[in-house]
Amino acid sequence: MGVSSSFLSRVEVQQLLGVNTFGMWRVVRKYDRFPKPTHRPGRLATFRDKEPEEVWDGTQVYRWAARTPEFAHRGAVLLRPLPEGLAPGRWPVYKDTLRGPAQDWHTVLGVIRLLHCDDREAATDVASAIAQAENPDGVVTVCALYGDMGFHGPALVAADTAQPGIEYEADWGNIATLAGQDLPWWPDLLRLPQVIRMWQPGAPPAVVEVPANDDEEILRRAAGNATFDGPSRAAVTDMANSIRNNRIDNTTHEIDIFCEDGPHDRPNPIVAGALPDTTHHPLPCDEKARPCEPAGAQSPCSALRTPSLHSRSPSAATRTCCPSGL
Repeated sequence: MGVSSSFLSRVEVQQLLGVNTFGMWRVVRKYDRFPKPTHRPGRLATFRDKEPEEVWDGTQVYRWAARTPEFAHRGAVLLRPLPEGLAPGRWPVYKDTLRGPAQDWHTVLGVIRLLHCDDREAATDVASAIAQAENPDGVVTVCALYGDMGFHGPALVAADTAQPGIEYEADWGNIATLAGQDLPWWPDLLRLPQVIRMWQPGAPPAVVEVPANDDEEILRRAAGNATFDGPSRAAVTDMANSIRNNRIDNTTHEIDIFCEDGPHDRPNPIVAGALPDTTHHPLPCDEKARPCEPAGAQSPCSALRTPSLHSRSPSAATRTCCPSGL
């Protein structure tokens, strides 16, 4: 995902900054770094509308306001200067949202709702829902995962409940500072609602089995089908084991990157909420194995291509098992 684009008209910029027409004129002339207007993407001039409407990039204006003392109180909440002598925040409860479970962190700025989801516009959707419900929990901003690495932990996208339609990048380290502790994070394959709800401050990471993907499930069904001969079933078992080994290794590597590698040889302020179960890892496999079958025989993978499965795009496992394209 990324930060979604938003564009503001002149009137909307005035409303955001709390100024009238004259105040807008003064801002443009007083501040050289005030964002320049642009044109809304895809809007072309027509005969009746000779000049496309001037608009401003909402994220740029919101960021500028947060870093300009005169307008900081109207800018992005998590980009404003942090107050001195911060009292540590507290984590009271989980909240279920339309984009999955979130954690509410009570801080000196208000409640920050951290959403463990990297879907596009997740922060905006949840912040908008809160604003429409008149914000009973006092949430000031919603953060969602960006899907990449930031300077002090996972990159974040934020949307404030005061301006839910404007997203901006936020720093994981700042939120950890406001919370007063390292924040929990879950690798992609273990980012499951039931796993996230298990976390408690100070508790060790939960050990969780990495769920099987579609490819592994197809191969294991083939391995359990007595219709196929022994060598073929052994081959697809090896392939399924290889997929599982790779998924566990990738999850472990992801945790190492996000939780241990920080700037200046210091760990990031992050704790893994879960670890992959490696009790039987690695599973035995021969990656060179392929199903053995007589000429004209049906392969384990082709036999499993039922109409419901075939209606989706063919899995990588099917393509690997059936090089002939059956």
